[in-house]
Amino acid sequence: MTGVVTVGGGASVSPASTRWDPWAITRITTDEATLGYWQAQIETGATTISTSDGDSTSTVVPRELPADLVDQFDADVITSQGCSLVRYDAAPADD
Repeated sequence: MTGVVTVGGGASVSPASTRWDPWAITRITTDEATLGYWQAQIETGATTISTSDGDSTSTVVPRELPADLVDQFDADVITSQGCSLVRYDAAPADD
């Protein structure tokens, strides 16, 4: 077994996070109340989301990390998993 997916429990942390645990991968359930809660968290910026580009050989993160992720990022975690690290300059959000 290489991992377990927990149905429910909230948003999962990124595999690039020092909090990543492949034995406890949570997911957002889609009942109206739960989905509404997480949608509001994302839209207001109360939680930061990440999206995989599907390339399991690299991890892409912004050069300047959001404040809530600074203490969770460790480049050594990424490279120890055999991935290359790609940094990018984030464009300002359109208001």
